[in-house]
Amino acid sequence: LIMSPALSSRDKIDRSLVSLIRGINGRKTTVELRNEKKAFGTLESVDHNMNIHMSDVTLTDIFGSETVFDKFFVRGTNIRYVQIPSDVSITEILHQQELIIKK
Repeated sequence: LIMSPALSSRDKIDRSLVSLIRGINGRKTTVELRNEKKAFGTLESVDHNMNIHMSDVTLTDIFGSETVFDKFFVRGTNIRYVQIPSDVSITEILHQQELIIKK
């Protein structure tokens, strides 16, 4: 049995999907929440716990009612999905994030 050394918190972040989400900072996207609501807006930042800050958000509930927010925060534990825009190359984003991390 080969044991790998414990990963630092930075290594864990680098090897997670948080890197992919960070790659779409500044882009419009939809974050689907566990309470069946959807937040569509500009992704401003994401931290290592996948907490997301967004701006210019339209929050839509399951009945189609919409509420608009200038700023919006989503706790990582409340996220079901983050939609990656269809024009985004996932492999390119991950490569760019890897280069940023190595600096």
